[in-house]
Amino acid sequence: MLSWIFGDRQKAKAAAKIQAVYRGRRERQDIKENLPHLRAEKGVRDGAASRINAHVRGTKTRAAVGALREERQLTEARSRTGVLEKRLASKSFALGGRTVVIWQRRYVRIDDYHFCYSSRPYKPAWALSRGSGAPSDEKRLSVLDVRDILTVEGTNEFILVSPSARLHFHCATAIDMQSWISTITLLQEHRRGEARGGA
Repeated sequence: MLSWIFGDRQKAKAAAKIQAVYRGRRERQDIKENLPHLRAEKGVRDGAASRINAHVRGTKTRAAVGALREERQLTEARSRTGVLEKRLASKSFALGGRTVVIWQRRYVRIDDYHFCYSSRPYKPAWALSRGSGAPSDEKRLSVLDVRDILTVEGTNEFILVSPSARLHFHCATAIDMQSWISTITLLQEHRRGEARGGA
């Protein structure tokens, strides 16, 4: 009786081994037969993974480049200088049914988020033997006080509208005018963003 049970167990073990060997051979045979398809699928998966990684790297790179570009634009905007014509509102007069206005040269610069203009050029502190570089008649307008920027159609003139005044400036070219408007707008947005972040 015991020998019969022992024999059955040995037969069962042997049958399980034979089945395992057979399954292994069949699996190896299936792999060999399907190897081109498996390689193609692996290539597709690897290609998709590399494209995803490249997209992620590209997104990070684009974001980094965008941040650097914005920082460079901000740095350039905060140190911008130029010469513009400013209209003197108090010195206009009528002549033959027309209003004549006087334009005067003004040296313009951006300083610490302020639009500054003066009748004399600004000299950096390192270029002076003593005293400040800002001319004594320099006027300053915070970019946050600029409520609106208007343009006059058919001219290269823009108007800074603030609670206290409307300042008219004339540029040499339309490109120069648009550049000054973009500079002031960029500084406004950045300053407001800082104010919101600090609140």
